[in-house]
Amino acid sequence: MGEGDPIIATFIGMILGMSGAVIFLVFSFLLGGIYSMVLMLFKKKTIKQHIAFGPLLAMGGLLVFLFGEQLLDIYFKLIFK
Repeated sequence: MGEGDPIIATFIGMILGMSGAVIFLVFSFLLGGIYSMVLMLFKKKTIKQHIAFGPLLAMGGLLVFLFGEQLLDIYFKLIFK
């Protein structure tokens, strides 16, 4: 995470609320991991190079904003199965 990413995450978290903020951060980091693996698989980036995390935070926030309740239900069913 760079210097601006915590500011973006705080702003999105304030919009989504406490439960939305937690799931938003989880999804943002999952999206970041998947995106990084795809880039490394296709040799676009190496493990030492940086990727922009702000767009991934925005995508995670948008997913939770649009589908937050459904995502929380799926998340809790997977964890507390």
